[in-house]
Amino acid sequence: MLDGVLIVHKPAGVTSHDVVDFARRLLGGVKAGHCGTLDPAATGVLLVCLGKATRLAEYLMGGRKVYRARILLDRRTDTGDLEGEVTGRFEPAGGAPDEARIDRALELFRGGLLQRPHRVSAVRVNGKRLYEHARSKSAGGDAPEAKPRPIVIHRLQRLSFEYPRLELEVECSAGTYIRQLAEDLGEALGLGGCLENLVRTRSGPAVLADARTPFELASLAARGAIGDAIVPAKRLLESFGEARVEGAALAQVSHGAPLSRADVTDFLEPRDQDLVKLIAAGDALVAIYRLTSTDRLEPCKVLI
Repeated sequence: MLDGVLIVHKPAGVTSHDVVDFARRLLGGVKAGHCGTLDPAATGVLLVCLGKATRLAEYLMGGRKVYRARILLDRRTDTGDLEGEVTGRFEPAGGAPDEARIDRALELFRGGLLQRPHRVSAVRVNGKRLYEHARSKSAGGDAPEAKPRPIVIHRLQRLSFEYPRLELEVECSAGTYIRQLAEDLGEALGLGGCLENLVRTRSGPAVLADARTPFELASLAARGAIGDAIVPAKRLLESFGEARVEGAALAQVSHGAPLSRADVTDFLEPRDQDLVKLIAAGDALVAIYRLTSTDRLEPCKVLI
């Protein structure tokens, strides 16, 4: 029961690690870890892996994300959100931009691009996280920048705009920094860019409507029904292929041996990756394998 994923609606004011600690306490010290950090001020979908599912975090973390972001275009802060110190105030020359100008700027950020991780992100540079470098800089130290990384903005939609507030919906690849997007968009407009509010509404196939608040999870646990909130990890790996293994093939999997297509049954082709979930009796996820160009199945992660 404790091998799976909690889809948590993270509240504002707590860290992602706080949510993981809460899950551990709630479930009697079970091994747990989160997929995709949300800043303390941000809310929304946070996946918390439990037990054996913690070994699948790298796959669960890679799905597309959807955010609702409210951006203030009249200021910039040292953290990219309202938690930091204001470093600049901006007044639009010739009046506030109209929606057509906003939409032209948004077009610049759709599709594949290179994005530099935000200066207060958790990316490591020279052995320290960027936010640690930022603190050193405020104390007189150096603050290096991370190298730009490839991201994809699949969808960038204006929901509302009344200067200085711009509300967007962003569908993006994993590793996209929305506060950096806010600053870059503001710069393209010749204005500021500061996150006023950020909600993650989807992480992979997990959506906000399916997420439980910590209070709801605690209530389920008190009734002995916490299992109702634990989702099998395989259900969230929706883009993976799937195959069933039994007998000699299952024994090969337990030793991390490669397989051929003839060794498995009920094979479903992967949709947008070469990864395949191997399922044994009882509908148990036992391994992740990669489908090669020669129709071989090579082991990536064995769970038994």
